[in-house]
Amino acid sequence: MALMANTEPARVVPLNLAQRQCGLRNTTLLWQVLPDKKYQGQIPALIKEMEETDPQMKGALYYLAGIERKKHALAFKQLYPEEQINLIDAMNRLRAAVSLFPNRITYIDFDPVPNKTE
Repeated sequence: MALMANTEPARVVPLNLAQRQCGLRNTTLLWQVLPDKKYQGQIPALIKEMEETDPQMKGALYYLAGIERKKHALAFKQLYPEEQINLIDAMNRLRAAVSLFPNRITYIDFDPVPNKTE
């Protein structure tokens, strides 16, 4: 049997933010069913690095995950399981949003503050 080349034009379906978030959530659930040990420990390591290099980013993630401020200093493994899940979901939400960022992020849309003396 001869294989034929696909001659149809490529089909791309743009996804909005909610669809991207839902897709990443579903992928996370699938990876939970089919775990791969080589990826274990990456999230705790990332959180630890954030704490050392960019604590505001770590705080922003914890805030996005709905984790109360008094727990923002805790490491990933010190959080309750539901908080860890919320943090992973927050990372997926952020990942979906970042995928929609413009390719070139500049100050082109920045409007300077008007002169107060005018």
